[in-house]
Amino acid sequence: MTFESRQPLDVLMTEMNISNADLVQASTEQLSFKNVQKGRTGHRLTTNIQDKILTALLKLKPDLKLSRRDLFRYEMSEDAIEKIGQAGVLARDRKINYPQFVDLLLEAGATRYSVEVAAHRITYFGMAGEAYIAEGPSVSESEPGRYDENALRTAIADTQKGWIDYPTFLNRIYQAGIIAYDVNLRGREIRYRSEKISYKELIPLVTSIAAQTPAAKKPTPSSAATSAKKSSAKKKISVKRSVSLKARKAAKKSWNKRR
Repeated sequence: MTFESRQPLDVLMTEMNISNADLVQASTEQLSFKNVQKGRTGHRLTTNIQDKILTALLKLKPDLKLSRRDLFRYEMSEDAIEKIGQAGVLARDRKINYPQFVDLLLEAGATRYSVEVAAHRITYFGMAGEAYIAEGPSVSESEPGRYDENALRTAIADTQKGWIDYPTFLNRIYQAGIIAYDVNLRGREIRYRSEKISYKELIPLVTSIAAQTPAAKKPTPSSAATSAKKSSAKKKISVKRSVSLKARKAAKKSWNKRR
């Protein structure tokens, strides 16, 4: 099923036996039958019309906890998909760090993405409900491990340092009980989810990383040896100058006596 063939809005309205007329009557924002039908069949609606439909739906069913993105799914543009793919390749080849990857996704028009860990399925979302799914090789067909926050934090630290690749990272967090994680690109936040517990991690800005002062490097053996040689050479020059000065004084004293 493609995003255009049937929208989540249509599925929900069918399951809850809500008609187009019900939404139109519940709306106080001049929502039309035509707009509701377009929303159900996958025609692209403006965010303003999407909000009108969501507001009317929540008025009918106030117990529902929904956002606009829960009702509308559209395919992303080819240009956005290409940019997301390019960012993924750069990150995979370790030519950029994760905060830089986040910035490239934002430039491509994505606002968030979700990862199903075991299936290695990533769904990218745009501002107007666009979505694009990228899938990799399955990570595991077994049950996830028990939630282990220490193991999760260690896996996060290892991937940040570049010690493990992305498939290894997914496998390790799955063994630590994480079944999925959601990334809020604009809010720069990652929420890792197990069956019952979630863990939040913040994404630093690229500028904040660049601004960090690098730790002072220890002198290498070669540089230390070079420094020692320079110091020794300076001492020798100083001794020579001292000897030369004494010799000149002695010569002057001897000359004065002869006179």
